[in-house]
Amino acid sequence: MMEQTKKRIEYLDIAKAIAIFLVVVGHVAQAYDAPYWRVAIYSFHMPLFFIVSGITTSRHIKVEKYYSGKAWWTFIKKNIFALLIPYLIWALIFMPFDFAKLPGIFYGSWDMLNTIGTNVALWYLPALFLARLEMNGILAVSARLKLPRRIFALICAVLAFVIAFVIPYPKIGYPLGFAHSLIGLGFMLIGYACKDILDAVSKKAIWIQLIIMAAALALFFFGTTREDIQLVTMFSFQFGNKFWFFWNALSGTLAVFMLSSVLSSVRRQVGEGKIYRFIVWLGQNTIGIYLLHLPFARNFIAPLLDSVGIPRLSFWGALVDGVIVMAICCVLVKFIEKYIPQLFGRNISF
Repeated sequence: MMEQTKKRIEYLDIAKAIAIFLVVVGHVAQAYDAPYWRVAIYSFHMPLFFIVSGITTSRHIKVEKYYSGKAWWTFIKKNIFALLIPYLIWALIFMPFDFAKLPGIFYGSWDMLNTIGTNVALWYLPALFLARLEMNGILAVSARLKLPRRIFALICAVLAFVIAFVIPYPKIGYPLGFAHSLIGLGFMLIGYACKDILDAVSKKAIWIQLIIMAAALALFFFGTTREDIQLVTMFSFQFGNKFWFFWNALSGTLAVFMLSSVLSSVRRQVGEGKIYRFIVWLGQNTIGIYLLHLPFARNFIAPLLDSVGIPRLSFWGALVDGVIVMAICCVLVKFIEKYIPQLFGRNISF
């Protein structure tokens, strides 16, 4: 159902690099600590990842293959190896081993991961797996019924959000983060519907991108500095005021897209440098950094910085922690990519 290509989209790789750095910085603090800098990061960083996934997942789909059972099975297998296999491997690596806890890993919700004591950041992978299947099913329906796909995608995005917020949320969550997948699905469909506009703007003059970025930042700061704003914890399905959740998620994401477009435009004018190539490499390896970062950020580096008087709840402390953890993860990702890429769901044949 989906064809792979070696061609990368620059501004998306840069946006993913920015997003993964924000994730690492945001994870320095404990789950519900809420200084302003963390409220701002958590208001949009996961929606940004889902929106980018919506753009990239659907970019090379061939509509005529929607009806093929073989194409569907290939798509499912690819996503099992890309998302579920790494999820299972790393959940086992980070979990204090106990046979009684194994069913919790296969259940796959954040709530269950938190209960069994493994890496709770892994909730994102099974939720993304379901969201990808749901999204491609929706695109298949729109193709079969010959509906305007982008309009249909936006309608389905609204329905996904409504269903996610209406259904009761059980204490242990849903299997594979089903409710989370609906939120992710909504943002992925938004990314799909808007991808042509974003692609076009990414090629516009820098001054146009800067104007849009400034407007997006103004909307974002207006939304995140309100007195009643709360820390959005998508992992535990806490969103606060739904209107401001969507306001901040979309305006923050747009600001990052414009920043990444500016950096991409600068690269086209002045050429590539080592820093730029490193940023793009980060964007291409977010899965590895995401799988590895949390234990280092929260259990090793942050306590070390606390001990020398750099508190993790200060922005600068979190920034220093983030830089150190990113450096550690980059080294480990390079090693794993070279010798055992299967841990990241790559180079697996079927």
